Amino acid sequence: MSVNIFIMDMNRNNHPDWDPYINGGHKQFARQVLPNLPRNEARTGSGDDIEYLIRPTDFDEWRRVLRATFDFNENLWAKMVDILESDETWWLYISQ
Repeated sequence: MSVNIFIMDMNRNNHPDWDPYINGGHKQFARQVLPNLPRNEARTGSGDDIEYLIRPTDFDEWRRVLRATFDFNENLWAKMVDILESDETWWLYISQ
């Protein structure tokens, strides 16, 4: 099963500089790395259409863990954290 990481706001608008389909490592990130990272979570939607959004609470820790975990797509992981840090309206959505 494919896993995609989206960067979106609470209105479900995707970040224009993020491609969720370039996904080398997304599954490993979602299942093995993310559960141990410091984060806030929020819900959006209702009924059967609920999405859980995630935001780092410690950007330096996210960068440290991502650098230590992935020896590929380093620029992709750095870009993800940079986008999230640059504007608090952006959140991660993991599609599994």
